[in-house]
Amino acid sequence: MNDLAAVRAKGPQAAPGTAGAGWLLRTWNGSRLGALLPRTDLDAGILARKVAAVYERLLPAMVLNLLLAVTCSAFFVWPGRGLFAECWLAAVTLLVLARFLDILDYRRDPAAKRPWVLRIQLGAFLQGGLWSLGVLFLLPRTVLWQLVGTLLLTGLAGAVVIFQSPLWTAYCIYVGVLIAPSSIALLLQPEPGLRALGVLGFVYILVMAFASGSASRRLEDLLMAARDNAELEEQRRQDESQREARKMESLGLLAGGIAHDFNNILGAVLGNLNLLQIQTPVGSPSAVQLASMETSVERAVSLTRKMLAFSGGGAFVLQELDLNEVIRQSHSLLKRAISSRASLSLDLGAGPRPIAGDLGQLQQLLMILLTNASEALLGKPGDLWLRTQTVTLDAAQAARAGATLPLQPGEHVMVVVGDTGEGMAPEVAARIFEPFFTTRGSGRGLGLSAVLGILRSHSAGLTLQSRPGAGTTISLYFPVSTRTAPKEPPHARGGGRPFSGRVLLVDDEPTLLETVAAMLSRLGMPVVTARDGIEALECFQADPEGIGLVILDLTMPRMDGHQAFQELRRLRPELPVILSSGYNAQNSEDLLQGPGPSAFLQKPYTIRDLKRVVEATLA
Repeated sequence: MNDLAAVRAKGPQAAPGTAGAGWLLRTWNGSRLGALLPRTDLDAGILARKVAAVYERLLPAMVLNLLLAVTCSAFFVWPGRGLFAECWLAAVTLLVLARFLDILDYRRDPAAKRPWVLRIQLGAFLQGGLWSLGVLFLLPRTVLWQLVGTLLLTGLAGAVVIFQSPLWTAYCIYVGVLIAPSSIALLLQPEPGLRALGVLGFVYILVMAFASGSASRRLEDLLMAARDNAELEEQRRQDESQREARKMESLGLLAGGIAHDFNNILGAVLGNLNLLQIQTPVGSPSAVQLASMETSVERAVSLTRKMLAFSGGGAFVLQELDLNEVIRQSHSLLKRAISSRASLSLDLGAGPRPIAGDLGQLQQLLMILLTNASEALLGKPGDLWLRTQTVTLDAAQAARAGATLPLQPGEHVMVVVGDTGEGMAPEVAARIFEPFFTTRGSGRGLGLSAVLGILRSHSAGLTLQSRPGAGTTISLYFPVSTRTAPKEPPHARGGGRPFSGRVLLVDDEPTLLETVAAMLSRLGMPVVTARDGIEALECFQADPEGIGLVILDLTMPRMDGHQAFQELRRLRPELPVILSSGYNAQNSEDLLQGPGPSAFLQKPYTIRDLKRVVEATLA
């Protein structure tokens, strides 16, 4: 049973000291008579809905009331009662005006803490009283006119049940004040027929009270069912949101675990590949093939880092990027993300300038925009396109392109994403970047708001053009990078200056341990290996002065790198320790604050990276 069902099963909780009254109310509500009348255990929300229903119906009721009063004053008033009739009509008019102002006050602020129920009940009392006085004193005292007055009052009581029944107490006040005085007056008449009519008046009051109560009860049942459905839907939405969050958390853990293990495999492949490159003459066919293999491995490394970013273990890194190359590399992935009936064309400008961007974020940006463009085709055949070119924006153009995000004038790389889909109305186009706004039932409204976040992190802007039936075009503007891309360092060819002491290399992956040990040996550094933190401490304690450097993995069985690091710092605070992991340095920065030079080496790494970090650590 879910939480909502449990609450429903328990029912409303009685306040301390009200158990007896609560029992009486429950008994009354459960009885046959109570089932015909409104509930006595309504919460504030249902009562507010009933009050709203009365106010929604009150205006036409007041207009009809005024028209009927004017008609009665004109045709049914006995001669000699003109002044009284005028005063009576003025009083009815003033009451209608007062109730009209009350309606305006309610519509202005329904949630205001005002006695709305009391106002409705007071209005019903005054309205019923005025009509009762009118029938008693404006009509002649003959039997015929007594019958006419009785029919008029009962007709009013029957008509007003439509307007006042949502608030049963107000209707009972109205019908009681309306009919009871005339019924009493009829009971005091000498004619038996008029006395019988007076008795029937009281019977009519009871009948109309039950009729109004039944209508009010049905309204309450509908309101409570609607509230329960809304609560159940909200509960279902929250449950679905929690399931989605748990699913994403599980996917993140899975992706992080896979990426971590895959990093170790790639580390061994990349390390052995570098060792082969060192032994291969430059310019030979084998060297070209090995370089191609290294490029493929680096692409796999990029993929694992995206998976780590997804799991929360990676970091976005800005680098010099050629957007044309990003689009070419992502082309096959983008084609799989769009409808099979959509045709994607590329028009990449001649060598656009590089931008400073994060590869994963830019690929995600293109994926979101093209997926939305594909959905705009509504499953029909259509065209999508990606275009790039370098443009120079002046201040006015930058202001237009920076309507959503600030954009500086100057040289920009423009990426245009367009479609021939359904297009958007201006009011929809103005809201598409709002979080959770979506025009599609299956969407969550987060994709385009993520686009805005990615553009903001790249100091980029956009313009949007769309018209219903004419498709949509989004133009993105990325500032051209003013940084100079660093040159790729040459491959290490072995040798290097000799290192004193030995390196303690700690990793639980045997293949990677063997490969990195070979890389260090190639760099002229004697190596001692350990497969976990306990073995590392044993090796260190066997020769504490002979260990000149430690390269320590963080994720290991028995004793992990975090604990081993703290123990090594305690045994020898000045010992240089390089931490190594597939996760980024920020995840381990608390371990990098001990005394002595330390560094971080993110897996997988090349022999060039290893040499650079080791030399920097020992410098």
